[in-house]
Amino acid sequence: MGLVFSNALSFARFRQIADSIEGDPGLLEIPLRNIDRWIANGASVVHRLKQWRDLVVDARRSHEGN
Repeated sequence: MGLVFSNALSFARFRQIADSIEGDPGLLEIPLRNIDRWIANGASVVHRLKQWRDLVVDARRSHEGN
C-alpha cells in the first residue's frame, strides 16, 4: 500500500520529517515515549497506539539493519 498525499504541501511535510529521521534516527524515540505516556495515561485507543508503536519500532530496526 502506497502513501497518498492530498497536496504538495502534505508531501513536502512528509519529506521533511522523513529526512530529519533519516539524519537522526534517535528522533524515533520521541514518538515511542509519547505512545507509552498516552497508554499509561489511559488513552482510549490503546490498540491503535500499539500498532503505531510497532510501526515505529520496525522503522528503527530497519534503520539499524536488523
